[in-house]
Amino acid sequence: MVVKKAQSNIQPLNAAGARQLAKQAQKEQYNNRVHRNRRIILGLSMVIIMTGLMVMFNQKYSLYQAAAKNLQVTQKQLTQAEAQQRDLKQQRQDLKDKSYLEKVVRDKYMYTKKGEIVFNLPKN
Repeated sequence: MVVKKAQSNIQPLNAAGARQLAKQAQKEQYNNRVHRNRRIILGLSMVIIMTGLMVMFNQKYSLYQAAAKNLQVTQKQLTQAEAQQRDLKQQRQDLKDKSYLEKVVRDKYMYTKKGEIVFNLPKN
């Protein structure tokens, strides 16, 4: 933007020159208003766009957090299921062993071997 200072010692020679100078000053004022309005519209547009982008980012981030939390819960469930599967496989292998099977029957159904004495102690 070029700023011209008005010089008081310069006077137009005729009325036509004065009108042309006035028209030129009026055109500069008009151009300045147009540029100012364009800058205001551009600034407001940028504010609106940035606000919209921030709202969309916030929504997507909320969805991401929910998905991450869900993933964490699912991984925990998977870990528990894998541990349970290992335990069940081990139990299946142990049930093929006769001594383990006898132990389970004795604990669960209170069976005893011949000549064995069972003492029932109270639990605290």
